[in-house]
Amino acid sequence: MKANIAILASIGLAVVLIACSKRTENIDGDKIKNYVRWRALSDGLLARNLLIELREGHVTNAIVSLEFSLDCSIVQIGTPTNRGVSARQEFLPALRLMKEYRQKYPRKSEEAIIGLEGDELRQNLEITKEAEVILDKVK
Repeated sequence: MKANIAILASIGLAVVLIACSKRTENIDGDKIKNYVRWRALSDGLLARNLLIELREGHVTNAIVSLEFSLDCSIVQIGTPTNRGVSARQEFLPALRLMKEYRQKYPRKSEEAIIGLEGDELRQNLEITKEAEVILDKVK
């Protein structure tokens, strides 16, 4: 279970960040700064946990965490905003790159569930599915 701590920590923070990112259109500067701090916390903890996984030889766990992080980014970028289609258009080049990666390296369903159960498993699978739906719409 020790090797899967990075995955669980990533899922918890990702769920919070995705929920926050869906509500950042009309907020004040302090809330944006707070969101940026949470994002930095998430990025820092993910990097730390991935480095530990890699240094301890748990390459598969590191890949699973990065795949999940990619899915979270896809959901955050691809979720419609109050600004409408024009906001999403700004990110199409990045979404296309992510789609190309996913086409070259399809997500393996068993990777999404290593060491997960209950709510963590459900949340991981929901985010993965949501990312797939978003990428399917990218042309």
